Amino acid sequence: MRVLSYNSSCHTALGQDKQGLLDVIFFHKGTQDRKVYRTYASLYFIIGCDPEDNEFSLLELIQFSVECMDQYFEKVTELDLVYNLEKVHMIMDEIVVKGLILETNHDRVLALVYALDQKKLSTT
Repeated sequence: MRVLSYNSSCHTALGQDKQGLLDVIFFHKGTQDRKVYRTYASLYFIIGCDPEDNEFSLLELIQFSVECMDQYFEKVTELDLVYNLEKVHMIMDEIVVKGLILETNHDRVLALVYALDQKKLSTT
């Protein structure tokens, strides 16, 4: 992955994944905040953070969140995020609590969502 520096406040990293798809990571350093985003297919995941936060840990958070959603939705798309927003919130609530990343195990994150799905199936 190579880093292109446009000016002192913006950095963009370009690279290719295993399928040859272009991966764009963008860091924007403002005076009071930072924005970190990463694209997956046509999905953009954006995180706003404090200047002292580590951008690479936030990229790992985005990666882990997408992996969990991919595992649950079987290839996550925009429609999954729109029509199953409560499931997305549940997944993110299991990962991040009060601004801290607490869980980094896929199985434990998705256990609650799967348990609720089973309960919903058993009541109908």
